[in-house]
Amino acid sequence: MFGGVKKIELAIFSKHLSVMLKSGVNVVDALETLESQTESAVFKNILMKCVEDMKGGVSLSDSFAKYPKVFDQFYQNVVGVGEESGTLSESLAYLELKLEKEVTLGKKINEALFYPKVVLSLATIVAFAVSIFVLPQLGNMFLSFDVSLPLATRILLKFSTFMQADGLYLFFGLVALFVFGWLFMLWKPVRNLWAKFTMSLPIVGPFIIEREVAAFCRNLGIMLNSGIPISRALKISADATENPVFAEYIRRLKAGLDEGKTLGSTLQSGKFKKIPIMVTKMVTVGEKSGSLNQMLLYLADNYEASTDEQAKGLSAMIEPILLTIIAAAVLLIALAVIMPIYQLSDVLK
Repeated sequence: MFGGVKKIELAIFSKHLSVMLKSGVNVVDALETLESQTESAVFKNILMKCVEDMKGGVSLSDSFAKYPKVFDQFYQNVVGVGEESGTLSESLAYLELKLEKEVTLGKKINEALFYPKVVLSLATIVAFAVSIFVLPQLGNMFLSFDVSLPLATRILLKFSTFMQADGLYLFFGLVALFVFGWLFMLWKPVRNLWAKFTMSLPIVGPFIIEREVAAFCRNLGIMLNSGIPISRALKISADATENPVFAEYIRRLKAGLDEGKTLGSTLQSGKFKKIPIMVTKMVTVGEKSGSLNQMLLYLADNYEASTDEQAKGLSAMIEPILLTIIAAAVLLIALAVIMPIYQLSDVLK
């Protein structure tokens, strides 16, 4: 979501505005029509102000620039170039395609991780409920008999006692730890280290790398198709990239380009360890054949398809791991409860 406006809403807006402009409707009339049809109160208010700006002589891109949380720098620049070159309809169509791809990929990732999230959440809730409401009752019964309790039972009773006495402090402590961790991650050196660490992980790493490669290729390809000069496109792409490692990679590519080098030769320098060799070769071919934009969009399609498959595989791997952990926890609780009952039955006999 961008500044209260969903990404899918922005994609639909871009598509409808592109179609209306292509049909010969002027920008102001098109914006007024879309504003009247928009259900989002936030987006409706923004479009209303954009109409007022344009009636006052402000360009569409400059008006969008007033709302960077909705229309990011990438969006603003593509629209600006479309206005300058008279290809605004085509530029908006490129933006709609980009946003649609991002929405589709995000939806597939969320769908793949939905089941593991639900299972983990329910297991956590049940574990806390059992430790607070069930185990104390059983513990009082066990302790009323003079029997030696098994280790598993003693561990669970200790945990239950702790949760009853200090569970609230634990909850607030975890919340404070989460907030502190989130603030700590805003510090640039930490973000860099975290990005490098996650990309080095055996399963998650390749997924993150291919997702970032797909986004880079898609963004750069769309900007080149829109007529944005490659040096400017690289700067916009670096600023729009949230992953600090890839943002630095893109800045290096721009620096190499400013020195008179090609993207392919810069990529071959050995300073881009996370970028697949296929990207280097295809970019080099694209530059030599004069079809860099098409090559980048081809790479984007290829890596987006790969990340889609990896997301499904990631879910398939997480599910049995979670089920194993939950089964082990259930077995521990069962043993901790059943074993003392057998001991008590022997004592009563």
